[in-house]
Amino acid sequence: MNPRPPRFGRPIRLVAGTAGLLLCAVCADAAPKRALEVEDFDRLAAVDDVVCSRDGREIAYTVEQSDPASDKRKTTVWMVDFEGKHDLRLTDPRESASNPKFSPDGLYVSIVAARAGDAKPQIYLLDRRGGEPRAVTAVGGDIADYAWSPDARSLVISLSADEGSAKTPPPVVIDRLRFKQDVTGYLTTRDRTQLYLVDVSTREVTPLTTDKRFDDTLPAWSPDGKTIAFFSTRDSDPDRTGKLELYVVDAGTRGTPRKVAEFFAPNKPALEWTPDGTRIVYTSGLEPRLNAYIQDRLNVITVADGKTRSLTDRLDRAVAHPAVSADGDSVDLILEDDGSEAPATVRLDSGHMDRRVGAKLSASSLCSGGGRVAVVASTDGAVPEVEALENGALRKLTSHNDALVAQLSLGPVDDISFPSRDGTIIHGMMVKPADYRAGRLYPTILWIHGGPNGQDSHGLPVDTYPLQLERQWFAAHGYVVLAVNYRGSSGRGAAFASAIVADWGHKEVADL
Repeated sequence: MNPRPPRFGRPIRLVAGTAGLLLCAVCADAAPKRALEVEDFDRLAAVDDVVCSRDGREIAYTVEQSDPASDKRKTTVWMVDFEGKHDLRLTDPRESASNPKFSPDGLYVSIVAARAGDAKPQIYLLDRRGGEPRAVTAVGGDIADYAWSPDARSLVISLSADEGSAKTPPPVVIDRLRFKQDVTGYLTTRDRTQLYLVDVSTREVTPLTTDKRFDDTLPAWSPDGKTIAFFSTRDSDPDRTGKLELYVVDAGTRGTPRKVAEFFAPNKPALEWTPDGTRIVYTSGLEPRLNAYIQDRLNVITVADGKTRSLTDRLDRAVAHPAVSADGDSVDLILEDDGSEAPATVRLDSGHMDRRVGAKLSASSLCSGGGRVAVVASTDGAVPEVEALENGALRKLTSHNDALVAQLSLGPVDDISFPSRDGTIIHGMMVKPADYRAGRLYPTILWIHGGPNGQDSHGLPVDTYPLQLERQWFAAHGYVVLAVNYRGSSGRGAAFASAIVADWGHKEVADL
């Protein structure tokens, strides 16, 4: 069993018990409701990035909120138990922290954070028995991702190069087709990531892969700790081919990586070993000219012989956030489908898929452990919170936004469908003012999602692009808002999404 001490050495908030929450809910319901205000966008907390402990009894997650003092968005790491009785803040709200993971032995929660004196964000260990956070890295580059070894003695990190801080920055040399990336800016050799092993006790860092011509990303240990799987682009120019490759490398001898699969790059890369260590589950995408239309598929490969099988080739829907079950028989994931992003399960033997929740919702992250599954989900009447998935229903575990949402009078959301000019049936949503009256004329806004990929969906995500929340803000000001999933949108299959390839400004405009 994982130890469950009360705190981590810093002040921690303990959420009130069930009786207190019920009392608050009753008080909130009795208070008069008000319309959504633009200031509420900053008052709401963005809950996301769940990760489950090995036994599934605890879930770590992140909460991003506006900090008026610094005029910035800052992220804290929290932990809630699967029963929803104890919700603990683990990190100081004055210092952003992200990417939490549980150590396999249950003793630590690791995070990536930049504390006082850190030139770059480092990996810190929060000892669940108490004490101050302890830095386990002191690297000069950017940590893209990391993973624990099964024995909890080592980490593997995906790290970009450290070129130091020259007084005069060197010129940017463009030597590839894909030379710029949102947030990162210009892409150079410095942005290539390699893999390194970190000894948790000594903090010694040892290179695992060293060829800086390639990106080595998303490392994952095999259950026996002998092998590390990762994505790379060693045999092809990904800017030209759109390909991604799956490699395995011996973690002990740090030998030559062996390629086991090659495929088109997905929009949301993911890989995970099965518990018996014989197979790897991973996502793949579409050819480059169709890649923008988000149709990630789930595959399983047998490592010994390289035999690959698609688990969702007949599904014709995008999937994300796969998590292999504890018994190795199935994969829990998020299924994008016609206005929803919902939890689902696919069998590893047959590829049979079951949607786990029938409600219309938007799930943004998912994790599993010990047969338990948790998701971050929102509905048309509630912003994202951590939820336990049980018996075909969601059970709320966190309440970061309950008090604020209880004050709001939100408008009803109706599904709509209609034929476009050529007869193609188009789906979408209509958001109405809270006091909507049938038969009355309302000013109407066509609120168009960008992309053109992606979709408008049911739910109220609080993130960088809170389109669904903005629909409610317009409705609060007396508008009817139309959210149309025109051709080019995801959620209704590859043919519907790719109908506008090389033909922008035609069919989707007609649909709108």
